[in-house]
Amino acid sequence: MKGKYILKYFLNAKHYVFIEGKKSIIHPHNWQLELDVKVESDEMISFRVIDKKIDEILNKFDDKVLNDEEEFQGIETTTENICRVLWEIINNSLNGTGYLLTSLKISENPSRTFVLER
Repeated sequence: MKGKYILKYFLNAKHYVFIEGKKSIIHPHNWQLELDVKVESDEMISFRVIDKKIDEILNKFDDKVLNDEEEFQGIETTTENICRVLWEIINNSLNGTGYLLTSLKISENPSRTFVLER
């Protein structure tokens, strides 16, 4: 029997989107991220290791305008696309650690969540 962990983090950043061809104002969000992580062995997860990796990723974008960051160049910074970019970064960061990202949920508010699953 294999278990998984559900880990929650927050990203405080800003962005703008284009609505009907018009650029919106730059506005902040406190996105909630929920990662489902499977441990590839029977050992307990090392929260210190995984928290450090995720914190390093999220701190890079903390209080920044995501549209200005290299990882988001050329894409619309919708919640869906932010999730896709973060999936790639987090998944690559966990590669070789014994932890497998199986799901990433991102919420811009309590009533709107986008989910990517392996």
